[in-house]
Amino acid sequence: MLILRNILNIYFASFLAFIFASIVLTSEMWDGVVIHYAAILQDFRGIKSWFFESGWHLQYWFSYLIFNSNDFLVSNYREVNGLFVVISLGMICLFIYRFCRDVFSMSSISSTIASTFFICSPALSVLMSGVMTFQIFTISLGLISILLFNSKFFSMKMIGLLLLIISFSTKSLLFFLVLISFAYDLGRKKNNFSITIAILVSSISYFAITNIYFVPEGVYEGYNKISLSFEKLKALLIGSILYSSHYILPILILLVCSILSFIRSKNSLVSIKLRDLFCLFIIFLGAYFPYAILGKNTTLFDNDWSARWSLLVIIGSSITSGYVFEKVSNITNSRILLSSLLFIALSIQSAMSINAFTQKIERSEIDKAIETILRQEQDLINAGVLDIYLDFSVYPWHRHYESNFIAFNSLGRNDIFTLIHSPQSKHYIREEYFLTNNNINNKSLRDIFERSAFKRCRKEIFISQETQIKASNKLNILNHFEKELIITEKNTLCPSI
Repeated sequence: MLILRNILNIYFASFLAFIFASIVLTSEMWDGVVIHYAAILQDFRGIKSWFFESGWHLQYWFSYLIFNSNDFLVSNYREVNGLFVVISLGMICLFIYRFCRDVFSMSSISSTIASTFFICSPALSVLMSGVMTFQIFTISLGLISILLFNSKFFSMKMIGLLLLIISFSTKSLLFFLVLISFAYDLGRKKNNFSITIAILVSSISYFAITNIYFVPEGVYEGYNKISLSFEKLKALLIGSILYSSHYILPILILLVCSILSFIRSKNSLVSIKLRDLFCLFIIFLGAYFPYAILGKNTTLFDNDWSARWSLLVIIGSSITSGYVFEKVSNITNSRILLSSLLFIALSIQSAMSINAFTQKIERSEIDKAIETILRQEQDLINAGVLDIYLDFSVYPWHRHYESNFIAFNSLGRNDIFTLIHSPQSKHYIREEYFLTNNNINNKSLRDIFERSAFKRCRKEIFISQETQIKASNKLNILNHFEKELIITEKNTLCPSI
């Protein structure tokens, strides 16, 4: 078992390093481009309006801290983001390990397996966007606060209370932390549940205060407002099915082992305590309910940004995976069988995770190639609308503010309204959508749209894909990306007015 533990530790460290490299060696994407744009300009008024209007007040100060940490740490914005992500993931894995040991009395090897399953989850690929750094950081603070609450020292409990209040900035934790604390108390057979009651009171108080004094406003008015209806109840039912897909792997392993055990001894030796099953269930309930009640559903197989709604669910599924392997080890003396099952399960999980990261790494490489093309064509690009057409699919597809950031990052100008069209995004990009700026929410990028001469000038660039030609060898980690973008056609640029 010592060899297996060492292999798991090496695997864990390698995957953590892979996540860090994927963040720092790629370009910003999704809503993170808005924050990166402010970092380049050193102008934070736009993201302040964005975060304050949407109710994410502490995320503004967190982003501001990262900006000011760049000089102190002699690092760039992406490296500091990556550092915070690695620290946060480490704290979450520490909680998972302690939870498995304290609640289920699992062995150290099974607890390590649970942490390893978490670190190689496909949902973590959303952390490649800097806007998710604050969310994963608050999740880690909330989980660590539960451990501090269970400390014998009063000073540790007070620090835990402070971390708990900070973590409530991610609203889904208002519900999740109460239930996972309840599972923690239940597993440790505590009679008074005083810690859970304290967290529940803190959660209700925070919810009441923020809904009175820090209500989302402007374009975010009514943002994430909960209203009970038949549609919401249906969403909860659908969500329970979709989110449970994250438990497919441990459930299959448990079923296979139960069948093998029955065949060998004519009776099932896999026994699960009802208390353990109830603890696992309430963790799942606390993780999926805050999102499903809002109609935000996702599955294990979603690699787009909707996977961010699974960050809490994968904590429960990872604990379940460790629990299953603990039970499997109890019914077999064969280390070869146990190691084989673990290898197969981790291989499947890792393959899905690498695929999710690879898609975003490829998207980043495509973005860099487009920036190179725009720099080559910058003398022909005047103020106005720039349409970039791709004849191949890009995943995740480009949102309008991502396209504008690519143009700004390559040309250093914010008087160009850019849209990147690909086959799977044509249904999303509509003519009326980019001829008006009525739907613009991100004020830090608003000047890009307001200063663009939409009806004066238009340039189109057509980009095609040629396979088997390397566009970049900057990320050789996966040795996977072999695409090059080339201009095949462009129309005559209309004269500027």
